[in-house]
Amino acid sequence: LNQDDFDDIMLQAINFVEDLFLYRENLIINTQIHMLKNHKEKENIKLFINFIILALKDMFHVKQNGKVVFCNHVNFFNSLTNSTNFFNSLTYDNNDIIKKIELLLETSYLLDTNANIPLLMDSMMYRI
Repeated sequence: LNQDDFDDIMLQAINFVEDLFLYRENLIINTQIHMLKNHKEKENIKLFINFIILALKDMFHVKQNGKVVFCNHVNFFNSLTNSTNFFNSLTYDNNDIIKKIELLLETSYLLDTNANIPLLMDSMMYRI
């Protein structure tokens, strides 16, 4: 995987997390247009899922004052954890993060079993 693809997949994972918590109505469309259209290989999709898992773990660690992987996005994660306005009251609690990580791990496992990638990703986005 070249550096440009790696950086793009990482950026798409962060955008996915942002859409997941702030702009849910854009989640599927943005992921289809920006990620799945450009990165169709199973390895790239798996990397994308792993980056999302890392970002969700970081969100958990920010709440617990732990170490984070995506250092540049700590302020974003903090804004989700400390929000007080109604719009961002849709944030998350620890159980929500754990359920999302479990779903992503299940999707990653199914990806290894030669599932239909577009169908699997759509299913994951609807369930998440």
